[in-house]
Amino acid sequence: MKEFKYAVFDMDGTVLDSMFIWDRLIDDVLKKLDIGNDLSVRSDILTLNMEDTADYLIDRFGFPYSNQEMIDIINEEALEQYMRDARPKEAIDKYLDKLHKKGIKTAIVTATDREIADPVLRKFGLYDRFDLIVTCTEEKLDKNTPEIYLRTFEKLGATDMKDCVVFEDALHCVVTTVGAGLYTVGVEDEVARHSADKIRETADVYITSFEELL
Repeated sequence: MKEFKYAVFDMDGTVLDSMFIWDRLIDDVLKKLDIGNDLSVRSDILTLNMEDTADYLIDRFGFPYSNQEMIDIINEEALEQYMRDARPKEAIDKYLDKLHKKGIKTAIVTATDREIADPVLRKFGLYDRFDLIVTCTEEKLDKNTPEIYLRTFEKLGATDMKDCVVFEDALHCVVTTVGAGLYTVGVEDEVARHSADKIRETADVYITSFEELL
C-alpha cells in the first residue's frame, strides 16, 4: 500500500458483507409484485444506479408506478433485509480507526440509497467513522464513470489525486477507477468471486480482509 491522505470506500461488498442481498433483492421485489424470477434482470441492472434500476423495472414489466414509487418499493424491502442480514467486513472498524488516527479523511460512495446506507452504517457503529457519505442517487451519477469518485475526493479536500485511494469490490468499479488513474484496492467479496482473478489483475492491490492492512 502506498501512503495516502484521502480514502473512498464502496459500501456493499467492501465495507459491508451485503452484496448477497442485492443478488436476491430484485427477485424478492418481483415476487411481491407477482412477477416470476427472471435471471436476465440481475445482469441487466448490475451497473445501474437506483433511479435507472427503477426505470428499467417499470419499462420491462409495465408496472403502474412512478420512478420514486418504484424506488420506495425496492428500498422498503432492501432496508428490511439489510437490517436483518448485513454484516460489517472483517476488521473494517479497526482499519477505519487506524486511518482516523493518522488524520486520513474517509468517505463512502455507494449506489445504495441513503435511506438504507445511513441506518445500517449506524447500526454497526460505522457511520461516524466516515467524514462523508455520498450516494449515486443524490449525485445523479453512477460508477461507470469516475466523476463521482473525483467529486467525492474534492469534497474531502483533495487537490492531488495522487494522495487518494479507492477501495472497491466490483470489477466494473475497479476498471473505472484504475482507468481514471486512481490508486485502487480490490477487496475480496464472495459475490464477486467469479471475477476475482480479473480484479486482482486490474487493481493496484488486492486484499482478502482488512486485517491485512492493520
